[in-house]
Amino acid sequence: MNSLIPLNSFKNKKIVLLTHVGADVDAIAAAGALALFLKKQNKVVVGVPDHVSIRAKELAKRTNTVFKVNPSLQGADVLIMVDFNSWDMLGKMAEAVKNFPNQKYLIYHHSKSKDFIAISKNVWIDDTAVASCTLVHRWLKRSKAKIDRHMATLIACGVTADSAHFL
Repeated sequence: MNSLIPLNSFKNKKIVLLTHVGADVDAIAAAGALALFLKKQNKVVVGVPDHVSIRAKELAKRTNTVFKVNPSLQGADVLIMVDFNSWDMLGKMAEAVKNFPNQKYLIYHHSKSKDFIAISKNVWIDDTAVASCTLVHRWLKRSKAKIDRHMATLIACGVTADSAHFL
């Protein structure tokens, strides 16, 4: 069970949603679904270190999920990291994330690593979840968020891609 704060507690913040290097469909979909909810009351940027996979780029295009490669973290209030838990998965952005002075959150669906990326109360790792989108869906539900069709589509794509590799 995670103890992450409700998503609707973020208000009037600049939030960067960061995936891993070579973001896959699950990573882009998870960040995209979170962005759709969070952008209602915040300024949100979806970021990817270094490059995006071809399939994730196609999903982003088809779902109008805008992302920036190697976004600046300067001026951000909150950093939410999805679908990774290792410094190695941050590429050129590792140093910027290490030096990020504000709130950091991390959600991931594989096993824990030895890397300390965010304080433990802000980390949710569940290796029984089939995709990071599964955890995003749970976080949205626990936050009593209304999940619209666009968010649901992204979540479904991420879960399907990580569990059946359809894209």
